Amino acid sequence: MTCPLQDVRYQRTEEFVARAIAGETVLVPIHRQIGDLESIYTLNEVATFIWERLAQPTTTAEIALALVDAFAGDPAQMRGDLDEFLGELLDLSAIRTADGPGSTPSQ
Repeated sequence: MTCPLQDVRYQRTEEFVARAIAGETVLVPIHRQIGDLESIYTLNEVATFIWERLAQPTTTAEIALALVDAFAGDPAQMRGDLDEFLGELLDLSAIRTADGPGSTPSQ
């Protein structure tokens, strides 16, 4: 799994779209077979919160601060879970590094 970098800004790619269906957020790839159900991801409340933050370029530190403000829990555990989730999104090409100050070139 790819490890996200702390001072890099990340944002969504155009490879996935999110849709609210029956009260849940579903992440759907737009370049795979529509019948490939293994490529469709259901996001929980926290993952949806993170996905929404990635609409604009943002760092893992900014997302982590927003998580601590919005949800109850151990900040260190939240940060570890955030890094893991961002790594999974990077591996799926659902997010990428954003161009601009404080970032690296797009992957």
